[in-house]
Order: sequence, then C-alpha cells, then structure tokens
Amino acid sequence: MKTFLIKNRSNFVILALLILSISGLNADISELAKSHGHSNLYPTFFIATSLTFIYIIPFIFLTLYLKKRFNIPSPAFWMSWFFGLAFPANLGSLGNSGLSFILLNLNLLKDFIDNWGGALTAPFTEEISKGLVVLLIALLLRQISLKSALVMGMIAGMGFQIVEDRFYIFQDLFQNDGNGYSMALERIASSGVSH
Repeated sequence: MKTFLIKNRSNFVILALLILSISGLNADISELAKSHGHSNLYPTFFIATSLTFIYIIPFIFLTLYLKKRFNIPSPAFWMSWFFGLAFPANLGSLGNSGLSFILLNLNLLKDFIDNWGGALTAPFTEEISKGLVVLLIALLLRQISLKSALVMGMIAGMGFQIVEDRFYIFQDLFQNDGNGYSMALERIASSGVSH
C-alpha cells in the first residue's frame, strides 16, 4: 500500500488540486451570478472591482521581479497564481463556517463569539488554505527552494485577497445597498497588510 501511494503521489496531488479548484471556481462563479434582483449593478461592480488593480498591478510586477531574481521555475510561479486565485478563499470560507458552527455549539457567551469568533476561526482556516496551495505545488513539482516557496506563499495570499476583495465589493453593492466604491477603497487601503 505504501509503495502504491508513493508511486501515485503526483496523481493524488493533481486530483486534489483539480477538486479544490473546481469547487472553488464553482463557488466563486455561483456567488457572482446571484444578482439579488439588481442585475443593473454589474457595470458598477466591475468598475469598483477594477480599482483593486491599484495594488494588483504593482504586486504582479513585484512577483515577476522575484521570479527572475530567485530563479523560480515557471510552472511553480504560474500554478501559484492560478491555484491561489482558484481555491483558498472558498476553502477558507468553508473552514470559517465549520469552526463557527463548532463555536456556536459550545454554548459560549454571545458577546465572546461576537468579539472573538473571527479571530478564533480565520487565522486557522485561511492560513492553512493558502499554505495548502504551496504544499500541493511543492509535492507535485518536488524540487522547490525555500525562496520559491516564500514567493509562492505571497502569491497564494494575494490570490486569496483578490477573491475576498471582489466578494466584499459584491456583497456591499448587491446585498448591503452600498455603492461598492467605498468598500473597494477600504479593501485597497488594507491590501498591504491583509493577507
């Protein structure tokens, strides 16, 4: 059994990446398709979301520089971008929901859950989901340097941030009757320290 697992390690990693990516992309697209009766707001959503390019474009150039500087293999670099955008945000959200459910069933004080619930769930699930991107790519490609892994982790974190920012802008505009722009600017302001 052990030799079977070792021989097929790459296949299992590819299968895990495919399942996680399809699940994440499906959740993302499904959420963006819910106009909540406000389909006329999509142009505003796209314009507000495009403001996030203020931090995305410099980060892309930074990672391209680091790719060249640390000689990061192209497959590792581009896979980090794709998988970082594809599944960590969805996986983190599912994990947050699961841990929140556990906290709610522990019969803790409501004030405690309101004040500390996010701090007790998000760090675990979100950081694990971003780290999983790096781990799975490293298992698949096998020879990844520590510098490459660090940059891959930065990319996975930014992928998470981009998807999360788009979700918050969408939620502000379509569900909370906001204008989307103020949320976009708020997300841009915290982009350097968020994920």
